[in-house]
Parts: sequence; C-alpha cells; structure tokens
Amino acid sequence: MVKYRFQTYYRITFCLAVFSVFVLSVIPHPESITGDMNDKINHVLAFSVLAFLALQGFETRIRLIIVYLAAYGILIELVQFLIPSRRCSFLDFCADLCGIGAGLFVNAVFVSIKNRREGSKKR
Repeated sequence: MVKYRFQTYYRITFCLAVFSVFVLSVIPHPESITGDMNDKINHVLAFSVLAFLALQGFETRIRLIIVYLAAYGILIELVQFLIPSRRCSFLDFCADLCGIGAGLFVNAVFVSIKNRREGSKKR
C-alpha cells in the first residue's frame, strides 16, 4: 500500500516536472543569460530528474520510458527551432540522452540502497 502511494507521488511530480521543463525550454530569453556549458548542464540535470521520477513512478516500463524521454527531448528541440530567441541543437539532445543515462544510474543506486534496507529490516 505504501509503495503505491509513493508511486502516485512520483507520477504527479513527474507530470509537474515535464510541464516545468517544457515551459522553461520554450520561454524566450536572451542568449547572454546562460552560457553554452550551463545550458548542457541544465539539460543533463532536467532529464536525469525526469528519468528518475519516471522510473520510480512507472518502474515496469524502462525501455518505453527511455524512448518517450528521448522523443520528448526531440520535441523540445523542434519547438525551440520555431522560437526566434531559441536554438535547436543536436548537442542539447545529446545532453538530454546523457541526463536519461544519469537518471537510470541514480535510480539503480536508489533501488539498490532501498532493497538493502528492506532486506536488513526483514532479518
């Protein structure tokens, strides 16, 4: 019962994060606000959080989550192509993929720690 309640929280947080990332990705901003490296770090962080939340909320569909998040990254880049003050960048998409990989790694560590704690409580 507790697992499913947390799963619902992760799903809600994931949906809010998807919306937030999209809004932050499409609002116009001057180029001078973020440097090129900061932009890539933002992409990695955003997509690692999205991946972690998705894996916790929808844990049985790992491959599908990876495909959907990659498609979401492409969608964001295509929308940015249509916004005059934004740029569509293949490197941004690569940073998104790195973020997804980082989210997978963080999730694996999190699940491993959680399983060890649950295993020690049963003993």
